[in-house]
Amino acid sequence: MIKKTIYNLKSNKIKKNYSFAVVSDYHNAKYDSILPLITDVDCILMPGDFVVRYQKGKHTRVKSFLNEAVKIAPVFCSMGNHDFRTIGRKAFINLVSSAGATPLIDEFVVWNDIILAGWYYNKNEGILDRLDKSDAYKILLSHKPEWYPKYIKDKNFDLIISGHAHGGQIRIFNRGIFSPGQGLFPKYTHGIYYDKLIVSTGVSNPVHMPRWGNPKEVIIINLNKS
Repeated sequence: MIKKTIYNLKSNKIKKNYSFAVVSDYHNAKYDSILPLITDVDCILMPGDFVVRYQKGKHTRVKSFLNEAVKIAPVFCSMGNHDFRTIGRKAFINLVSSAGATPLIDEFVVWNDIILAGWYYNKNEGILDRLDKSDAYKILLSHKPEWYPKYIKDKNFDLIISGHAHGGQIRIFNRGIFSPGQGLFPKYTHGIYYDKLIVSTGVSNPVHMPRWGNPKEVIIINLNKS
């Protein structure tokens, strides 16, 4: 089961209202239950982990999902650790762009009056510094939420969208138990932090351990002008 989580945000930097769907940690999943949840949006954001590193060469559903998603709305994609380790930057760009979606790896595009950027960790922090002085509304796709306090917190972004933590896999008293990169009782697993960092639990479960108290989700962000 995949639930729909809705966040309503406001900004005086935009000229009209927008609706975004966030599909994180896709991991080559079946998508029949995902597509109906994203049919009425202006834009689809995918902050990484399209493939599964345990399934090298078996990524057929990724391309099929992207082919269907671009029929709904423009799709913008950043890279995750599974993508980086399994297929690499060049193949990721080819996979995404061949379906008509837009890859964002340390890059940005201007979409209407919003800047959409993607960042996968590099030592120079690249796109984070290049956009720091822009006054436009800026959304950053950055796969790992634990990067936020060290690299992103002091940068001039209005909204950061992450995944990776899978909700902490098992949630007790609304707290995740474990996340790669954060360890036991991680801080960033699900929800909105500091009014600007949104962490998705993701739409799939690529590991053998079942999720408990932690449903998969598609996020809808309604961004309204204030």
